[in-house]
Amino acid sequence: MSYINNSESNFTSRLPNRGYYSPRSYANARSGLRSHWITFLSVNSFLFIINLLTGYEYPWHVFPLFSWGIGIGIHTAVVIIRSKYSNRSDREFYIHFAVYLIVNAYLLILNILSASGVWFIWPALTWGIGLGCHAVAYNAKRRKLMGLPVSKYYSLWYPGIVCIFLAFVDLFSGGGFGWFLWPTVPIMLIAYISIDHSVNKHHYREMRRESLPLVSSANNSNYSQQYSQSNAKIKYCPRCGEEIEPNFLFCEYCGQKLH
Repeated sequence: MSYINNSESNFTSRLPNRGYYSPRSYANARSGLRSHWITFLSVNSFLFIINLLTGYEYPWHVFPLFSWGIGIGIHTAVVIIRSKYSNRSDREFYIHFAVYLIVNAYLLILNILSASGVWFIWPALTWGIGLGCHAVAYNAKRRKLMGLPVSKYYSLWYPGIVCIFLAFVDLFSGGGFGWFLWPTVPIMLIAYISIDHSVNKHHYREMRRESLPLVSSANNSNYSQQYSQSNAKIKYCPRCGEEIEPNFLFCEYCGQKLH
């Protein structure tokens, strides 16, 4: 029994950075993935032999091969990604991206085997909207965690991805390239105005906050002196959520009565 434990500890000590996994759970994940691959190869080899012995007039064995391939491909990707990335946002994005590639590769193969146009492009583009939005949010979160600045207008990427999707639909629909501009221009214009209004509102609120006096009444010198000597903690207005001093009778931003 001691020999088994030593072997297991030696094996796990030689593993690379396991990210989300602990050494024992990573070994269990590798073992489960190995069993999945053995079953996958054994069953599909058996189906191929049956297809071959029955004349191989139609390669029907490829359909369970590729259909099951989606599951084992995703299983493999999840184990690799979870062993490499310890951050949750990294794992979520890369798993999403891996599932997107695996499923759409399967749809591409089906499209080629069926020889019925290029229909696989539609689920790829539609799903691409969600993946693109995920990529924008993931990139912004990474920059914030790294201490890098994030543009206040980065949210324009979300309607921009929808407009790119409309451009591809226009290109592949064969109805004359150019109609996508009609919905695209209003969408981007409305999104820019909304985001710009929100940014300016925040900017003017900060300017107004800096220009306001620290106390509600400049004539009340006793109150002002009492405030300057106070070390109480900062509180928040129950109406607008701004930071306020605990001695204020009214919120300096929205005028809400506090006592």
